[in-house]
Amino acid sequence: MTAAPDPAVSDRISLGVHGARGLLAFGVLVYHVVNSGLPSWGLPPLVEEGLRSLKYGVEIFFAISGYVMARSMQRARSPGRFLMNRATRIFPVLWTAVLVVVLLSLISQSRAPAALDPASLALLTLANLMALPGVFDLPLFLPPAWTLSYEFAFYLLCFAYLALRQRWPGIDWALPLLVVGALLALQYPRALFFMCGLLVGSGRVVGGPVTETLSRAPGLMLLVFLGVWQAAALPTAPFFAPIWSWTDPRLFVLAALAFAAATLSLNGIASGRGWFAARFLQSRSMIWLGTISYSLYLWHPVVLAIVKAAMRQTGLPGVLGDWSQIVFFCIAAPLSLLLAHLSQVWLERRLTERLRRGMAARPSVPPYAREPAVK
Repeated sequence: MTAAPDPAVSDRISLGVHGARGLLAFGVLVYHVVNSGLPSWGLPPLVEEGLRSLKYGVEIFFAISGYVMARSMQRARSPGRFLMNRATRIFPVLWTAVLVVVLLSLISQSRAPAALDPASLALLTLANLMALPGVFDLPLFLPPAWTLSYEFAFYLLCFAYLALRQRWPGIDWALPLLVVGALLALQYPRALFFMCGLLVGSGRVVGGPVTETLSRAPGLMLLVFLGVWQAAALPTAPFFAPIWSWTDPRLFVLAALAFAAATLSLNGIASGRGWFAARFLQSRSMIWLGTISYSLYLWHPVVLAIVKAAMRQTGLPGVLGDWSQIVFFCIAAPLSLLLAHLSQVWLERRLTERLRRGMAARPSVPPYAREPAVK
């Protein structure tokens, strides 16, 4: 999950893409409610599978991140400034949420990380603050934050591209770095979808009658992606084994179809094609969800955990029966949205602006962040 853009969204990325980020973040919340373990009414198998597929909305987050970075790199004033902007966008919310999780665990003494010895707790807290769990096999304190490990690996590749291009402008560095990214995707298949966004953001989606027709139905393509990628997934986490270990040819076909559907969906959303992209995703409610999407994505598991614990301690599931999950959603969703809104205002916007002003005022700039001299 990539962080929401700066408030001036309309001149940075497509409003439809911004709204899609909000829809996907809310979909992840719904997925966690459905899989909360609380009693619920039985759902038709097709509906239940559809709701379970919402967890793969994070792959579309990766695609959106690729789309945003393809455009951001074109405007980046320097490699150092590019990386600083990403760090100041990501870390304030992540650090606050991780520290809150650690504090709540220490207070409740109910589960890890409180069960760790002091040295392990300190080291693993630092690792979580630096968004290392995910790419690295380390305990994860904040469940959704594994995606930020993938994000930062991607940002570092983008930084390397900008730095190498600035240092040796006569060489095309895109291809070797794409090879490095492809090698990472062989180990972590879900990271493959950053490439979808790079293709769309750089305008390299191959045109043609079929592409144009399918891009006009981005909502349908999104559903196709969720269904196909769900069909390719393993039943338990991490859901996808490394690509180099795949032996079933069916998986390669499903992965190719999922990649194509995700690319076509993002292509249609970015260009505002169809009612789904032009009207629904650009509605005021979706734009607002897009603005708070990063905070919503990171904070909602904390809210869900607290609300579920309170419900169980008070015996509500026994009283509510099959209504438990619906009541759980009705309590936790508004609280998650409220907390996400406050987090977006105070952490994403105000604290980020203060950090960037402070860094910009520093008298010394690292050599890699300096603009090339004008001769």
